Amino acid sequence: MKSYPRNVFFCLCMLLSSSFSQQNSYRFSIESVDEHVVLAIQTSEPLPCVGYSIRNQLRWEGDTVVVIVSGFVQPIPCLQGLEPASARVIVKRREKEIFFLKFREEAYSDIWKVFPLEDGFRAVPIQVSFTSFTK
Repeated sequence: MKSYPRNVFFCLCMLLSSSFSQQNSYRFSIESVDEHVVLAIQTSEPLPCVGYSIRNQLRWEGDTVVVIVSGFVQPIPCLQGLEPASARVIVKRREKEIFFLKFREEAYSDIWKVFPLEDGFRAVPIQVSFTSFTK
């Protein structure tokens, strides 16, 4: 059996651990369902089981909806496959007013300005590093 120097394993472990600590990225869309505004969130990258959900909390701060993302919930049983994690959140009753949407995960924050339109919503980025809007 071939032996490797210890520093090779150390470098490999550092490489693996750094890839797991990278910032997650998310896609979101906003739709109107039964007179409510519904936010659909998905990870940009797939996770190793079918049916992962995104753990989140939602609260209002004035005219801003704050979505705090705090990890993932692994499905039991874990059916093997690659699929993005997802969440659907009822934000508020549909009104004709502009509101802000703030995503928070760990020390990161993204802010969007959301405009209701006749046929849906338009989100304009204000400060963005890990989220993207899909229509």
